[in-house]
Amino acid sequence: MREGDQKVVVQLYDYVKLRLYDSSGEYSAKSIHAIVAPNLVAPVILGLLFLAHNSIVVDHNARTAIDVTQNFDLLHPTIRLPPPPPKKKLRQVLKDIEDDRKLMVAELNMVCAERKAMLSHTYEVVKQVDVVAVIWVHLETLAAQEQLGKLSDAVKSKYSKVFNPIPHIDDLPTEVYCCIKLKNASKTITTCTYTSPRKFKEAWATLIQQHLDAGRCDAVKRFQPLEIPVQTNTDGLS
Repeated sequence: MREGDQKVVVQLYDYVKLRLYDSSGEYSAKSIHAIVAPNLVAPVILGLLFLAHNSIVVDHNARTAIDVTQNFDLLHPTIRLPPPPPKKKLRQVLKDIEDDRKLMVAELNMVCAERKAMLSHTYEVVKQVDVVAVIWVHLETLAAQEQLGKLSDAVKSKYSKVFNPIPHIDDLPTEVYCCIKLKNASKTITTCTYTSPRKFKEAWATLIQQHLDAGRCDAVKRFQPLEIPVQTNTDGLS
């Protein structure tokens, strides 16, 4: 070291444990032992050992200094997205559900207690069970059931022909038969003709001809082309 025109030899014995951080908090270098030296041109000077210790690759052409371990550019720092939260384990999921259930039960008890205090004066007084009235109602029900049973037996005995079970086919009478008269199948079906406007004549003729060519209605071949009558209105226009 020069001090004026004279050379001064300075011996450095002190060092500190130094760890550097990025201002954004996205990057932190590994700890190093930095030697304390007086009269430096900068507060901290990082040498080759620092770059090698932190795996920093310097590209002078691209103006980058990238930590290949953490994939961070010291000269062009960027804010990286936080890593996705780790997937919860089944034990943690069950614990969260149990905690939520306890909170729900506590809140439900609090709301129910508050609502009970608000509506307690509106409750109706419930009378005790009247044993005599219950027995009386039950006796009336049994008497009504017995009366309905007797009435049912009387109706069944009065109309025994209707309510008796159907006898076996060998015991049925044979002098009465059922005759179903069918219609005459040889009769022709009479149809009614309806008038159609003249503007539909060509369309109907084309449609019928297409069915004839396709063989869908062979019985129509013996008839002549349709003559569709046209009605005349009162104004004389057809």
